[in-house]
Amino acid sequence: MSCDSKRDMKDWNKSPYITHCDNINFSCELDYRSCSNTEILKALFDQGLVNAVEWKDLYLRPEPKKVESEKVIYMLLGVAVGDSLGYPFERFTPDERLKKYGLITSYINGRALPSDDTQLTFDTVKVILENGRVVPWELARIFASHRIHGMGSTIKKFLKNFRERGLPWYEAGLRRPSNGALMRISPVIIPNLKANENYLVDAVLATLMTHNEPLAIASSVAFADLLWGIINSDEYINADKVLDRFTLIISKLTGDKKYRTTEKAKVKYEGPASEFIRDQVYYALRKNLSVREFAKMVGSSGYLLETVPNILFIFIKYLNDPQSGIIEAINFTKDNDTIGSALGAAFGALHGKKSFREDWVKLLPGKLLKHGRKGEVYRLLNCVNKFLSSRPITS
Repeated sequence: MSCDSKRDMKDWNKSPYITHCDNINFSCELDYRSCSNTEILKALFDQGLVNAVEWKDLYLRPEPKKVESEKVIYMLLGVAVGDSLGYPFERFTPDERLKKYGLITSYINGRALPSDDTQLTFDTVKVILENGRVVPWELARIFASHRIHGMGSTIKKFLKNFRERGLPWYEAGLRRPSNGALMRISPVIIPNLKANENYLVDAVLATLMTHNEPLAIASSVAFADLLWGIINSDEYINADKVLDRFTLIISKLTGDKKYRTTEKAKVKYEGPASEFIRDQVYYALRKNLSVREFAKMVGSSGYLLETVPNILFIFIKYLNDPQSGIIEAINFTKDNDTIGSALGAAFGALHGKKSFREDWVKLLPGKLLKHGRKGEVYRLLNCVNKFLSSRPITS
C-alpha cells in the first residue's frame, strides 16, 4: 500500500510503536500488516497513550467456534434499522416525542434516514473489507473523508484534531465517556471470525482513536464481547451471565475510576460504573420496570453511564421479543438512535430476520449519506457475506 499524503509519513514517524516492529520499511510502500494490532496496543499502553487499565485478558484471542455470516449480516443491518428509526426523533425528549407523534412504530413519513451511527459503522466495515482487519489509521482517514450527519461534539473535536491540527490517530481522541464509539463498534468482531485477529484489541484501538477514556473503551470492548458471544453460541442467552460478563469487563478496564450520575437522573450515585450498571439493571428487572420508568430513573442520554444500562436492560427484558424492545428504545430513551442501533445489532445477531418488522427493512433505502446512493448498506452486507464465506485469511 502506498502513502497518499505527507501526513501519512508524519504519523508513522511519530508513532510510539514503530520500534516494536523491526520489519517496517519506511518508504512509500509501507506494509500496514507488518505490526499486529496486539503489538500496536501493547506499545501504546507502554507509552501511556491508552487512557484505560491494561487488562491482561485483552490479549487472549477468542477462538471462533463457527462462522455464521447470516448472524453478522443481521447484526449490521440492525444498526442501520435502529438508527434510521430513531434519528428523526432524537432531538425530542421521550415525553415530547410521545405528545407530538404518539407511539412510533416505523419511519416518519416512510423516510428512513441514516445518521453517524450507520455511517461510521459501515466506514468500519469498508476498512475491514479493504484490509482484512481493523486498521485504526485508515479508520481515522475514512471518518475524516466525508460529511457526518448527526455527529456529537466528541467526533467533531476528533475531526478537528486529526484533520486540522494534524494529530496522529492515537493522539486525536478525547477523554469523554460518551457513546460515539460504542455505536459503531460492532464490525470489529468480523476479522476475528476470519483471520488471526482479536476483537478485544481491535475494540480498544477503534475506540481510543476518538474516545480515549476508560468507560468509553470498556463499553466498546464489553459490547463487542456481547455480540461475539451471541454470534459464537447456539446456547440459550443467560441474562445473569450477560450482565455479569459485561460489568466485569467494565470493572477491569476502568479500574478505580469513579463516575457520577447527572442532575436529571433520579438516582444519585458516585462510584465505579460497573457497580451502578449492574445494580440498576438488576433492580429494574426485579421490579419489572418499564423502559420509560427505567430511562427516567437513570437517564438515557449519550453519557455511557446512561446509555449502557438502557441497552442492557432493554436487551434482557425483551430478549425474546426484539421488535418490541426496539420500539420501546425508539420511543422512551433520549439518545434513541444510538440505543436503538445498538439493540438492533444485538437482537439482529441473536434473532436474525425476526428482529425486524417487514416494513423496517422494505423501506430502508440503504444509504450511508443523507443524499447518497441507495443500496450502499446492502452492497456492503453482500461483501461481508462474501468475505466471511471465502477461505480463511492466514498471516
